[in-house]
Order: sequence, then C-alpha cells, then structure tokens
Amino acid sequence: MRVRLNYINIKYLIDFIVYLIELSKDKVGSVFSDFINKNRLSSVQINFLETIEEFLT
Repeated sequence: MRVRLNYINIKYLIDFIVYLIELSKDKVGSVFSDFINKNRLSSVQINFLETIEEFLT
C-alpha cells in the first residue's frame, strides 16, 4: 500500500511530532496508543508510528 502525502498530511505529521517532543516519555506512549486506537491505520503506518515513538523515547 502506497500512502500519498500532500502538504496537509505532512504539516499534520510535523505538528504531531513537535507536540510529542514536548511530552514526557510516559505521555508519548499514551498519545501514540490513543492515536492508533482512534484511527484506521495499516500495519505499515502503525510500524512507522512505532519507529517514531521509539526514537522519541
């Protein structure tokens, strides 16, 4: 599955990552869990988010 990114997607992703950088490690995990549970994501997308989470924590 190929994900098409446009300006809005990229801006949202950047805003999300900047928001996460300001959080404690425990809160980052909670935010990621909530985000994954609230959105219909592919396994590739979830893997990508888990990679970002590992980098931030």
